[in-house]
Amino acid sequence: MARDIGPEMLQFLDDAYAKGEIAKATYDAKRAEALAIIQRGEAVELEPLDRYIIMGCHGMAVVWFVLLVLGIGPNITGVLLGGLGTWLWLLLGRRVRRRGWPKR
Repeated sequence: MARDIGPEMLQFLDDAYAKGEIAKATYDAKRAEALAIIQRGEAVELEPLDRYIIMGCHGMAVVWFVLLVLGIGPNITGVLLGGLGTWLWLLLGRRVRRRGWPKR
């Protein structure tokens, strides 16, 4: 399951600034960057299983597209079916990246 690490990122920056390890301008810039990452939903730490599922989804998207385009041919049907399959695999990978693989 994906674990939210946004608060830890901000706490690390606050601690580094309090200890004097980074300057005020650097602190402000890195804090703004961390907040942008948190708002995009990318401040997560994934388990190894989730990472493998995401890599598999992306790999299958490429394989699906190539097989359909080569199998059906470079006509509109092959490109549309290949694009649709690729899009669905990438959506599954994105869902796992944001929420983790559903556990039973």
